[in-house]
Amino acid sequence: PNRILYLVILCMVALSVVVLIRIVGIILVIALLTIPSSICRQFTYNMKKLIISSIVTGIILTLTGLWISYLLDLASGATIILLLALVFLLSFFIKKAVTAVRRLKTR
Repeated sequence: PNRILYLVILCMVALSVVVLIRIVGIILVIALLTIPSSICRQFTYNMKKLIISSIVTGIILTLTGLWISYLLDLASGATIILLLALVFLLSFFIKKAVTAVRRLKTR
């Protein structure tokens, strides 16, 4: 069962990359494949939760980036990538701060 699931996910990723490269470009595809999972990976190590939260995070941030680009009349791809990067940095520093506070409390 795990091998089949692995192959299904691998095929879905490959198909997504091929289709999305034609639609939005390689930089946005790479950002959309890596950044949402990097954001969520900081807060969960459970694979099921990671997959679901990465999908939800990617959808929410993509739609938010499209909305911001529409409001400010900016390029949508660049706006989405900048928003993804900003949220990643924010989540990274939040995780560091939470870890530091937990260490101080245990002393």
